[in-house]
Amino acid sequence: MTGSALLSVRDLCVTMRQGRAAVPVVQDLSIDLDTGDALGLVGESGSGKTTTLRAIVRLLPAAGRIRDGQVMFGGQDLARASSRELRAIRGGQIGVVWQDPLAVLDPVIGVGEQIAETVRAHSRASRSGARARAQALMRQVELPDVGQTGRRYPHELSGGQRQRVVIASAIAAGPRLLLADEPTTALDVTVQEQVLMLLARLRAELGLALLLVTHDLAVVAQTCDRVAVMYAGRIAETGTVASVFGAPRHHYTRGLLRAAPRIDRPGVLPEGIAGTPAASAAARGCAFAPRCPAADDVCRTVTPALSGALSGALSGAGGHLAACHHPGSGS
Repeated sequence: MTGSALLSVRDLCVTMRQGRAAVPVVQDLSIDLDTGDALGLVGESGSGKTTTLRAIVRLLPAAGRIRDGQVMFGGQDLARASSRELRAIRGGQIGVVWQDPLAVLDPVIGVGEQIAETVRAHSRASRSGARARAQALMRQVELPDVGQTGRRYPHELSGGQRQRVVIASAIAAGPRLLLADEPTTALDVTVQEQVLMLLARLRAELGLALLLVTHDLAVVAQTCDRVAVMYAGRIAETGTVASVFGAPRHHYTRGLLRAAPRIDRPGVLPEGIAGTPAASAAARGCAFAPRCPAADDVCRTVTPALSGALSGALSGAGGHLAACHHPGSGS
């Protein structure tokens, strides 16, 4: 990554209030995205993926707080930006596609009008101009019969159509970065494929950087250039999709790959990862140690560096890094 990355997150730490305690849920997380880049954040539920995405645009739940770190976007630290500055950036320079369209769309307003409202919120367009722009956006995301579709309410559309409406709103103001939180989770396989192809096309046409949160390794393989594997609020491994999936160096990454169905290996059943995920990012040593077949006393007491410098076995050449005391290759 260059020093002028579009998005540069450095040493991000996020806590969640539980009673009187502030529990760390994201710890020492650093990622970069250049213009046009696509990075996938993967991991089990509770690994901190969605919290990371929400922290970037400061949309954490009431119990959440950025305790430390920087979120540099276009030369501005969003972790310390004012509410007014954030309102201009959210939906303007950064578009967000959430997991559940029904949760973000207004049930009593036609979807075309909702897209038009987003256009007006980030431009000086007139009402008629915003409606025309909304129709153009609906065509761009391949919604059918945009005049009729625009008059419909969210519940009258299919799941795939609702997600296209959300994507249209997300790109309405011409953002430079698109954040997508599990955008295909509730869709069937055919519609999921269509939405992924749409995101890839929009990324190419609009020059968007994409940060994609998902638990689906196949989605990352199809959509992203690079991947960051998260476990217990930390990045366990990161690099190009080809290097991480082709030669995983962290035992957690290998476990995820073994747990994923593989159509190229007929008759080979997926294998689950033994044990349960760590509850927070505050674990001593390597958080994956209780579930790792290669763990030893060092793993249980010393937190591994992402560079792998402690083991001397991982140089990080090519940007493939793993936070593991005993890294290796192979699946």
